[in-house]
Amino acid sequence: MTLDELYETMLGKASEIELTQPASAAIVVEITGDDPRVWQVDVVGTKLAVKEGQTEGQDPSLKIVTSGDVLLKVASNKMKPATAFFTGKIKVKGDMALLSHLKTLWPQT
Repeated sequence: MTLDELYETMLGKASEIELTQPASAAIVVEITGDDPRVWQVDVVGTKLAVKEGQTEGQDPSLKIVTSGDVLLKVASNKMKPATAFFTGKIKVKGDMALLSHLKTLWPQT
């Protein structure tokens, strides 16, 4: 899987997901390394929306910083998120409870 394929999967799944509890949050994923990018997942009511880039001037509720290869390993269940976090391969700042919303957009869920 590539980052482009992961992004397309996230876009497709976002339109299909209906959250059981309404929420309002912005999750920013900053991908470092050879192919840097920034993605934002907006949680609005019971819907999720995925876009490239970060809304300017908005502080995210959760920010994740990691390399593309680590993100792909975690998203495809080849690396446990806790292992990536505790070994410093993923840095997380903000409301970690929002991670469950991000995980629903990955291929294995």
